[in-house]
Amino acid sequence: MSTAPGSQSGFHNAPVTKSLILCIGGCSLVAYLLDSRSSFHLQLIPNLTTHQVFWRLITSHSVLTTSGEFFFGSIIIYHLRIIERQFGSSKYAAFFFMSTALSTILEVGALAIGRQFQLKFIPAGPYGFIFAALYQYYRIIPCNYQYRVFGMNVSDRAFVNCLSVIPFLYYQYPYSIVASVCGLLSGAIYRSGFLKLNKFRFPGFLNRFASRFIRPLLLVTSSRRSQTLILDHRGQEARQVRAQAQTQAQAQTQTQAQAQTQTRARRHVSAREPPQPIITRQPVVSDESIASLRAMFPHSSQEAITHALLTSDNDINRAVQFLLDHHNS
Repeated sequence: MSTAPGSQSGFHNAPVTKSLILCIGGCSLVAYLLDSRSSFHLQLIPNLTTHQVFWRLITSHSVLTTSGEFFFGSIIIYHLRIIERQFGSSKYAAFFFMSTALSTILEVGALAIGRQFQLKFIPAGPYGFIFAALYQYYRIIPCNYQYRVFGMNVSDRAFVNCLSVIPFLYYQYPYSIVASVCGLLSGAIYRSGFLKLNKFRFPGFLNRFASRFIRPLLLVTSSRRSQTLILDHRGQEARQVRAQAQTQAQAQTQTQAQAQTQTRARRHVSAREPPQPIITRQPVVSDESIASLRAMFPHSSQEAITHALLTSDNDINRAVQFLLDHHNS
């Protein structure tokens, strides 16, 4: 379950993920010091039916009872921070609430149905949220690469799951399988848009309160290494800009030099070539046109008829009009 190449490391843009790891770690530590870890498991009998301690529906998700569970669970939650960056912190917090509520309902139903199969309890821990987020991860994030193991195509996600998810389930097996199935179902229900659960968001005043008072406590100050990386990145950008400017200037200089060379070549060629004489074409007057106009204007002279044809570019109609105008005048 690796993030995409080039993704941001640490808890940058993942305050909800950091809050979950800190809260679960703190609650698990308190439960360990009070030696009350076993009391956080969710039991139908006697907790919910006889004693009616319904607050266990909430506290059962806040504690991981073994150090191995907390170690592998924290790794999984940390890697799933990419989902928070995809959703946004506001939607991811709402997703945590809805997936936990849905998985709790499914776990109670599983306890009621599994009594005849000796299902005594659901192990404590955020199993529902973790596996609901894993479902979103497999539906949203593509695998980076695949390789063959014993003739089978295995993706990078499946390989990492073997190193984190399977050990996480091992500590409370087989009860953890039931909790994981409930989590996967809650993730599928959330993604399907059933009852528009995926549209749920916390009220605006809660988001503003968290942004103002809680998020500043979770911010990590920038280290010297990160500042150096930022400065190096800015220096690389400046060098790239300067290199592009120099390349453009060189291209413009070459273009101008080529234009000047072509202009000089044209001037040199024009200077060597002698001037060409200007040849004027004299319009040709046909004898037929002259004969036609003489028949129509017998009193006009030869020079007048020829002048009319030359003026009208040997067009008889225009020549006739020309002779009529000048004859009238």
